Amino acid sequence: MMQHQMSMQIQSQNQQDQSQQANQDLMNFRSDFEQYQRFQLDLEFVNMLANPYYILQLQEYDYFSNERFQNYLKYLSYFKQPEYFKFVKYPLGIKMLDLIQQDKFIENLSNNGIELANKMNIQNTYTKQFLNYLAKKSSLQKDIKKEEN
Repeated sequence: MMQHQMSMQIQSQNQQDQSQQANQDLMNFRSDFEQYQRFQLDLEFVNMLANPYYILQLQEYDYFSNERFQNYLKYLSYFKQPEYFKFVKYPLGIKMLDLIQQDKFIENLSNNGIELANKMNIQNTYTKQFLNYLAKKSSLQKDIKKEEN
């Protein structure tokens, strides 16, 4: 009888341990998923900063004078680290992240916003064309090497 009660207690304890472990696993999964979602949102925002007209929109709605927004921009500087930078699709977004934290740039944006955005957009277009050229050139070089072998 005593052995049966002990066996039941051990079984009950094992079930509690398993339940606690399952709860902990669920909490870890939620935490990991939330971190992944946060990273994706941050990455999307940094990539959007490469669009000069988006920068103008932020300026138009006075985001740059918002202290919470400025803190968010500082937080995003982790994308400058190589382990995160490799995920950035538009490196111009990183440059813009630096620029929009400078008072002088924001002042220029306020005074000459459309002109500045148009110049940035042209530069962005040339950069994309150059990167496409490099990608095609690299692809052609690989094809030539394959044909030679």
